[in-house]
Order: sequence, then C-alpha cells, then structure tokens
Amino acid sequence: MTPALPNLIVIGAMKCGTSSLHRYLDIHPEIAMSARKELDYFIPDSIDQRGAGPELRLMKERSNWERGAGWYAEHFDAAAAVRGESSVAYLFPWYPDVAEWIGTSLPDVRLIAVLRHPLERAISHHRQLAERDGRDLTAALTAESSPYLAASRYATALGPFRDRFDSDRLLLVRHGALLFNRRETLRRIFEFLGVQPDYWRPEMSRERNRSAVKGPSYRIAEQLRAGPLGPLADRVPAAIRDRGERLLARSNPAPSPSLDADVARRLLDALEPEIAAIEGFTGWDLAAWRELPRPQ
Repeated sequence: MTPALPNLIVIGAMKCGTSSLHRYLDIHPEIAMSARKELDYFIPDSIDQRGAGPELRLMKERSNWERGAGWYAEHFDAAAAVRGESSVAYLFPWYPDVAEWIGTSLPDVRLIAVLRHPLERAISHHRQLAERDGRDLTAALTAESSPYLAASRYATALGPFRDRFDSDRLLLVRHGALLFNRRETLRRIFEFLGVQPDYWRPEMSRERNRSAVKGPSYRIAEQLRAGPLGPLADRVPAAIRDRGERLLARSNPAPSPSLDADVARRLLDALEPEIAAIEGFTGWDLAAWRELPRPQ
C-alpha cells in the first residue's frame, strides 16, 4: 500500500452513528477508510478552556498531531479514489483551530458531519463517560458550561468549518436519515463523494457500535484500543472485530439513564438558538429536535 493523505474526513458528531457510517463507507469498492477509526491527528494536545469548566478534562482526546504527516499518511491507500478517516473530536467546539488545520493540510478534502437530536446526543455522550465522570445524568447536563451540552451546539461547532470550506465540500447528514432511510442517505453521500451512488451491500443494513448496548466490558475494550495496544487491534480483520464488539455488547448491557421532563425541556430551550441556526442554513425541519428525547 502506497501511503497518501486522505481526501475525506467524517468530522462528527460524537454519538451520531459515525462508527456505522465509517463502516458503510469502507464497504464501497471506491472508498478506503482507515482501519483505525479515530486517528485524532488534527486535534491539539491542549483544550481551549474559554467558556468551559474544568470538567473538559473528561473530554480530552489523545492527540496524534506530533506523530507527523508521515504517520498519518500510512493509514491511507493512494490507490483508492476516496481515502478517509472519522474522528468525532474534530467537531468538538473546544478545538476551534481544527478546521483551519485541516484546510491547510488537505486543500482538496471533503467533510461529512452527522447530526442527531442534540439532547439525545448529550445523554448518550454522558452515558459513555458516566463512570469516569462520577455525576448522575442531571447533574452532568445541568452543570454550568456542561461539555455534554456544548458538544451538542452544532451550529457553533460547525462555524469554523463553514467559514473555511465551500458549501460543496461540507455535507451535513441527519442521524435519523442514516438510521431510517439509509439506502437513500448513502446514495446522497456517495454522490457527494463522486463514487458509484447506487452501490449497496447487505452489510450496510446493520448498525455498528450502538450505545444502548455498550456495557462496562465494551468501554474497557475501547479504552485499551485508545492506548498503546491500539495499533495491534487495528490489524485484526474487520469481521473478527465486529464479532468481538457484538459479544462484548450483549454480555454487558448498560442501564438506561433518565432525565426529568422539566429538566429536559429547560435544556432544549437552552439549545433552541443552535437548532434554529441549523434550520436556517440547511433548510431542514427540525421540529423533532424540539421534542423531549426518546428513551435510549
């Protein structure tokens, strides 16, 4: 495999189906996604603490910027028409320089962001970090400058990308469309990438890494993969990794958190300017995002 820099990045958002999308993209014969999903190359070592509390330490991702462009390029195959990676931390608002770094390093890149009901996303985000955080769901989401809520302020997070990239280089996808209208949504994504739009395989019917079934053993495995043993895991064939994920998930179902309806309504009201802004520049009808979150 001849190394090459990517021309596609799925920038997020976290807990919005990016693991599934990464897999669907990789199935397409004209697309080669990185074996390791979260490369986190374009994030800095430090977090921008402006406007956020010290709890952001919970969200800090492991930066690989210092490994250099050579290390990054080793994850991509020059023979592929579309070469991509997916790192959801790129859309975190506390990494405001990511858009500029990507644009400078990859002038021809195309970007995809998947967006979900913002409060459902925040609940799922806390669920993944609940043991590390130590607070219950309500305390974590209602805290001043809650990073879980901040990560659901999509319009703010997308601002630097919309400023840096032309509109034909940034595709926004609704999580619900990917979930319930997958074939047509993938067709639109493939058209955006300039590959055969009608390609479909039965494997594209299955969701990957659903949060609702991720238990303690699954989260431990994720932490190990993020550490020094990560490169070894990346060499395991995809089919074997998929089977391992399913077994871990089924053996340790995580309990569902709950949020008081009044608290949920207050949080949605706080997110209203962001929802309205997304409607404004996409033309989407986001009435469903203003409804109380569904049980997860």
